[in-house]
Amino acid sequence: STATHTTNPVNSATFAISSLKTHTDSQVGSRLNAQLIQAAQTLALSHKVTDAKELARNFAWLCPNQLLWNPLVSNYFHGEASADDDLFYWNNDTLRITAGLYCDFLSMINDNPLLEDNKLSCCGEALDLSAVQCDTYTLAGSYDHITPWEACYQSCHALGGNREFVLVNRGHSRALVCPIGATDSCYYTHSEISDNHDDWLCDATQHNGSWWPHWADWLAKRSGELLIPQRQLGDQQHPKECSAPGRYVLE
Repeated sequence: STATHTTNPVNSATFAISSLKTHTDSQVGSRLNAQLIQAAQTLALSHKVTDAKELARNFAWLCPNQLLWNPLVSNYFHGEASADDDLFYWNNDTLRITAGLYCDFLSMINDNPLLEDNKLSCCGEALDLSAVQCDTYTLAGSYDHITPWEACYQSCHALGGNREFVLVNRGHSRALVCPIGATDSCYYTHSEISDNHDDWLCDATQHNGSWWPHWADWLAKRSGELLIPQRQLGDQQHPKECSAPGRYVLE
């Protein structure tokens, strides 16, 4: 959310199923060594763009029993129809990325410049995560195989300001897509960010249902007045070039 004053234009930040601490053990890190990272970067640069289907296959092999073999047995061998789940359609809406960005992501697995103050710069500004003093809301899934909740929790320690950590009893995608009324969902909260994630969980309070209302309440307390959105995109300085979704996804 955006603050009303100009000295600090960012009033709060939310980190959803994302980790700044890439060195924590995960299924991603355990499968990648220096040689594999170099090979993946070379392949990506040769194509200039990493295809969405290729990216989806890489993530599927991180959790093959659930994402590959179970659907194969159910659909091919047993002839069962695929479950009608909105989340499956959401997962199929994949995104391709440029080779440069993909290579940067791969490099950060073993050598993350965010972990060292002022090692990484953006637009000429050296980055220091501890200097981020706005309130932050970090969400993690207890069954996440891509960004383990322990790594998401450690990300809180890299940030300054007031920090809120919320743990949902779901996997990577379902932790984020957790609609109100979900009977199989619960989340954990605790106001104190302790040094150890297990200590935090032992002292945390369990809440049944979706975490969305908790986040909405958190955001409302840190938001200014509602702004009336523009009815037309662009202006004279930044004219609208084309209609949504843009040329990039169609090329």
